[in-house]
Amino acid sequence: NVNSISNFDGRIWVCTDNGIGYFDSDRVYHPLKECPMTTSIDRIMMDHEGNLWFSSSRQGVMKIVKNIFTDIYKFAKLDSVVVNSTCLHGENLYIGTDVGLTVLDGKYSKVSNTVTEMMDGVRIRCVFEDHDGNIWICSYGKGLICYNEEKDEVTVYSEENGLAVNRTRTIMQLQDGSMAVATNAGVNIIKDGKITAVYNESKGVSNPEILCLAQDDSGQIYMGSDGGGIFVVGKSSIKRIGIGDGLRSEVILRMVNDPVEDAMWVITSNSIAYLKDGKATTIRDFPYSNNFDLYFNSRNEMWILSSNGIYVVDRDNMVKNEAIEYTYYNTESGLPYVSTANSWCELTDDGVLYLSQSSGVSTVRINSDSFDNSTVKLIVPYIEADDELIYFDENDTIKIDSSTKRITIHPFVLTYTLNNPRISYKLEGFDDSSVELKKNELSNVIYTNLDGGSYVFTISVLNAKTGAVEKSVSVNIIKEKAIYETVWFFIILGILVVLLVVGIMLLINKRNTQKFLKKQKEDQKLIDEMTTVFSKCVDMKDAYTNGHSDRVAKYTAMIARQLGKSEEEVNQIHNIALLHDVGKISIPDKILNKPARLDDEEYAVMKTHSEKGREILEAVAINPELALGAGSHHERYDGKGYPLGLKGEEIPEVGQMIAVADTFDAMYSTRPYRKQMPLNEVVAELKRVSGTQLSPRMVDAFLEIIYSGAFNDINMNSSANDEQNAG
Repeated sequence: NVNSISNFDGRIWVCTDNGIGYFDSDRVYHPLKECPMTTSIDRIMMDHEGNLWFSSSRQGVMKIVKNIFTDIYKFAKLDSVVVNSTCLHGENLYIGTDVGLTVLDGKYSKVSNTVTEMMDGVRIRCVFEDHDGNIWICSYGKGLICYNEEKDEVTVYSEENGLAVNRTRTIMQLQDGSMAVATNAGVNIIKDGKITAVYNESKGVSNPEILCLAQDDSGQIYMGSDGGGIFVVGKSSIKRIGIGDGLRSEVILRMVNDPVEDAMWVITSNSIAYLKDGKATTIRDFPYSNNFDLYFNSRNEMWILSSNGIYVVDRDNMVKNEAIEYTYYNTESGLPYVSTANSWCELTDDGVLYLSQSSGVSTVRINSDSFDNSTVKLIVPYIEADDELIYFDENDTIKIDSSTKRITIHPFVLTYTLNNPRISYKLEGFDDSSVELKKNELSNVIYTNLDGGSYVFTISVLNAKTGAVEKSVSVNIIKEKAIYETVWFFIILGILVVLLVVGIMLLINKRNTQKFLKKQKEDQKLIDEMTTVFSKCVDMKDAYTNGHSDRVAKYTAMIARQLGKSEEEVNQIHNIALLHDVGKISIPDKILNKPARLDDEEYAVMKTHSEKGREILEAVAINPELALGAGSHHERYDGKGYPLGLKGEEIPEVGQMIAVADTFDAMYSTRPYRKQMPLNEVVAELKRVSGTQLSPRMVDAFLEIIYSGAFNDINMNSSANDEQNAG
């Protein structure tokens, strides 16, 4: 039985009594395999982050989230095994493991050939493709294998034909095309199919057990040993780099050329170092010591593979050797397995990294952006005051009694992806500095014996690499002052004086109140006048919408009255609507006054006026609500608007009103690219976009105004034509 059918992200999802599946764009059905929910699946929904949620009347709720890591072993249905190397040859992926060689084709099906049969049961340490397309396989016991897949030819290099020892670890191709192979007894050079040189103890390599190789721009060969440091082979000599040259350990796990300078990054058994001009600088504050390998992406970010996950750091930040900002991935972030020590990974030209791991292979696109924090939501809905639950009011404020001894703040960081964002919190007025931690470390925040006064609790999401605040939420906590915290405590003995003072203060307060009310009226009048002047300035800047702000404000006020708002509220809403387009003062005149339709780039610039308007008006402390209209009048009821993509009743009410008025005026006035539309067509269009672009409640209210006869189509058209003829 099919219980529900839904369309998400271009796929038609089907929930049935015995499973879940979807139809792709080619109408091919794909059942979800290895899915734990298999019975009585009733519904599917997608949340604001793109995660899919399924409900079953028998099995509860299941969530499917996006993962930047792809588990190749899961797709190929391979048994878990320690993987030491990955190498991509055409569409075939060569995987070297502790128990042999596995080859997968482009569809993750196993491929058998001469070399897979030959290496069955053999420990493979490294698989490498040279410039001619030959596959080189370093084994631990069978020597070095060179395999030509196209010709199905195998060449074996072993102790019998000159190889230093049959236990080989890694191989690289040198600048002259020859191959350098690292073994437990030194390094052999192979050229034109013959072993031409060996670097071992007799040549000055005091520790010949070589774990890794590299070559600098000048052609020098760097050999990283298991306890003897780095041996550098020059044209006429071999020199050694060790602890005396700045290394913290002489066990060298990896050496990687720097993409910017003629330098090299060195990973040792307990540190990471930057090697330049023969001197090593150890990175002091890297957060972890047991690291294995590193790779650079297209943004010169370093992906450092370690025994507990993956660290992504900026290369320049590492070179500065100061505080390290990083992004961290582990199994909680979707990483299927941890990396294998002394392993080798394929990195393709387009940034796909094939990770050699403890139980299989997974891939990640290291050139892509990491987790996006834009969908993370922050809320602080309530606190506990001595175990009494208190919710914040509409102004995000809580008032607590002076007798309160302990408050417990309940902050929430809402994300349903694998993202574990970096966050911080601080209670202004009490904490000297912010507390930084990961989302999964966040718990309730407790403060005891706060003094009476006002506090602001702020929780923020931080950029994983830079630590900059990406978004934040603040709430106000006001604790009443106890009697001993007030001045009254010190004058309680002078009761007669107090009565006199109180009388005088009441008289003064009465006079001040009268002055204040008078001043308030004057201020409101000034605000109204300045708002009108400012809106006219905006309209004068836009030659094609002169009078637009005034008309939108009038229409918005009409909607407010229709909804039963008080005159004071109507006046406030009128002022907000007057300044809804104030952000256009930041738009270049050539775009704002362009007589034709805007292209995509110009439209993108024009769209910024909403956010710019909000920023401008937020600075008006005397009337902070002015920013609401400017910031939200281009939001859509279906959530497809801008700048924040608010949906439904998330959009401020005044923004919903202005959106209707703005849309009406856009159709009911002449623009450079279109004449004024007849009223009946305008009404039809308003009905059409109700519930998608516009709030149904606001549209209905405005239609009632129109139906009441507030607009005369003939007169309005005549007025518009008169204005055109006059121009």
